[in-house]
Amino acid sequence: MKVVTNSTPLIELSKINWLALLRDVHGTILIPKEVYVEVVDDGIGKPGAAEVKTAKWIHCQSVVDKDQISILQTQHSLHLGESATIVLAKEVKAAQVILDDNAARQEAVARGLPVIGNASLINA
Repeated sequence: MKVVTNSTPLIELSKINWLALLRDVHGTILIPKEVYVEVVDDGIGKPGAAEVKTAKWIHCQSVVDKDQISILQTQHSLHLGESATIVLAKEVKAAQVILDDNAARQEAVARGLPVIGNASLINA
């Protein structure tokens, strides 16, 4: 089952030392390169940076259709990571996409993606 996540779930679960919950519930997790850069490269010293960098079960994958990322950012005012997450989830036909931002969740649902958030993971 392919599961794609945005940065917020990675960061927030890292803050409470629950990042492994993603692995326990879903196994392998996919993140777009934009999320990796946000969490690991731009987030050096912050929650999630080291955890995501060393997690062998989190796989970084590039989005093919970069134009769709720009469209989501400009037409729907979504952040780069959220936009890339939605596009990657659509491209890989993800079984689930993990997003916590309401606007991003609504856009993902509008595009036919099955969305969950951190609360769903904790109740799993």
